Amino acid sequence: MDSKFNIRQLKGHLSMINAWIRSKHINPRVLFIITGIASTVWFLSRVIPKPSRAYYPCVRAAAPVMSGFIIYLLSVGGISIALRKTFRSLHSARLLSTSVWLVITALMLGISLTSDLSVSTASVLPATGPETVLTCPSVRVTG
Repeated sequence: MDSKFNIRQLKGHLSMINAWIRSKHINPRVLFIITGIASTVWFLSRVIPKPSRAYYPCVRAAAPVMSGFIIYLLSVGGISIALRKTFRSLHSARLLSTSVWLVITALMLGISLTSDLSVSTASVLPATGPETVLTCPSVRVTG
């Protein structure tokens, strides 16, 4: 039995969403940006008013997408700033400054291209008391 997740075997609403995304030919990069923005807005709108909500399962599910999106934005922004500084210092013939900015650019590029290929899974933690039972009251799941 193959234990790999196959997105084509989804059933119900998730299958319909998957089919709609495939039929519209949405670019995965655009989908990443949309989900990154949505998860960031969701996380911040839930956690800023009441920080204890950070332990809700829905917020904990949005956190990795949000953090990956923020790291992506920071690395791409850092690359663009470092490249701009590199070309400015190269144009004015400052070789030491150019080499420093080139090293910074290479580091930022390494951060943005490095990806963790390990499988991310969600699991249920055993309840140890009434304080561990948390729900997301604004999310409703219908079967």
